[in-house]
Amino acid sequence: MLFCPKKLLIGAYYPIRGFYPKDLAPPGVERLDFRWRNAATCEPLHAFVRYMGERRAPIAGEFFISGAIPEGYYANNDYKTPYAIGELVFVSRRTVEILTPFEVP
Repeated sequence: MLFCPKKLLIGAYYPIRGFYPKDLAPPGVERLDFRWRNAATCEPLHAFVRYMGERRAPIAGEFFISGAIPEGYYANNDYKTPYAIGELVFVSRRTVEILTPFEVP
């Protein structure tokens, strides 16, 4: 199956690649060594870029999504090429265990 970059999913999360400033975290999120965590619960958090459905040239300080395998990048200066614009989000990953009946033939 081939990926078409013009068909990104609105609201989907894409991993961040490359450099981005570490002081962009909202209140309540802190950085500990190389990891993010919730300051109140100490639960680990992961940074992603969420696609918002907008496509234009990113300005300095925004996140955009690009690549054959879509990944989020930080625009450290104004760009002239249009890209999919995203926003920085922090997500907690929890393990979900789905139990299904197991049948022996």
